[in-house]
Amino acid sequence: MKGVTKIMDLNNDYNNKASLRVRRTREFNNFINKLYMLKYYFDNGGEEIPYSKDYFEKHLFFITMHFKSGIYSAKNSSSIYNSKPLFDGFKLWFLMLVENALGKRAGQSIKHQPLTMAYLDVEGTAWGNAAEVFQTPHLHAVMLLHPKKRDEFASYLESDEALKFRETFVSKIDVIPFTDDGRGIAPVLTYAAKYARNQMANQRFDWLFEAYPSVSEFSYPFYKKLKTLSNGLSETL
Repeated sequence: MKGVTKIMDLNNDYNNKASLRVRRTREFNNFINKLYMLKYYFDNGGEEIPYSKDYFEKHLFFITMHFKSGIYSAKNSSSIYNSKPLFDGFKLWFLMLVENALGKRAGQSIKHQPLTMAYLDVEGTAWGNAAEVFQTPHLHAVMLLHPKKRDEFASYLESDEALKFRETFVSKIDVIPFTDDGRGIAPVLTYAAKYARNQMANQRFDWLFEAYPSVSEFSYPFYKKLKTLSNGLSETL
């Protein structure tokens, strides 16, 4: 969970101030909203700038990776659940996306790779309730494209190759461009994280969410700069 490690340092600033109940809802929601706003600032000069509806509608995407029924099912709502293979599958798709958008030397342009948070979800959790038996796990992800490589990534995200990624365990991938309904990016971020957020205190899961690129903070400039950016952010977020 290399990408998550640095990001969770930021989240800990909130957790230390909140009760367990609040941490799972308002504070975690604040954390992910702040994360994407920081990336928005970072990609556009590093200074705090006003929220831009047009920018996020052009650069933000909501992704759902569906898995074949029964492959990663759980016996019931309390059995220990190994969710890591789902995230490994998403990482394969993410790396394919990066290579197609940036070419064979994608590692040399790692700063242009999109910040992406992926979260575990299961059928029957639209309101954050645990399912009694979940046979169809899936991942929700929110991807923010870098402005200098937006067209390359957006073009591939809409291609048949990306949408029909056919590992043996993946059944379908949905990619939906973000549309602001007047409430900003918060609703799509909190929706994607709803199940993972509510299960953070549940010891049955080994993996609830992951950040991509899944690399150390020394490899991805945004991770390296994250704490500095956070300290300079206004308290209004």
